[in-house]
Amino acid sequence: MKQSNIKGTAVYLRVATPCHMGIWTQETKAKNYLREVGDTKSVTYFRDNGFSGCTFERPAFQDMLGQVVEGTISKIVIVSLSRLARGYLLMVELLHMLNAYGVQLVSLDESIEDDVFLMGCSHE
Repeated sequence: MKQSNIKGTAVYLRVATPCHMGIWTQETKAKNYLREVGDTKSVTYFRDNGFSGCTFERPAFQDMLGQVVEGTISKIVIVSLSRLARGYLLMVELLHMLNAYGVQLVSLDESIEDDVFLMGCSHE
């Protein structure tokens, strides 16, 4: 089967307990952002409900990373960095991986400068 050259956008949503921002609240915020930037085609939603961000052992997260490795994702949208990873080392490991595969990470609540995370220095 021939693989499409069209890369899509992933939206990653996660909650560990019902006390956190709900999956649907995150999804609504992400959909609004995607509409604003005109990125509504080829969007896949990955939802981990009831999983901690202290590990990468989450079913939807692993599915998303599999698609990153396959080359079908060009951008990942998250509401907050804390939805993706709950530790600095996990976040740096993930940013290195995404950089290696040419995947852009967009956090709606924080400004991300990938090169700062990856090289440990700011722009001059």
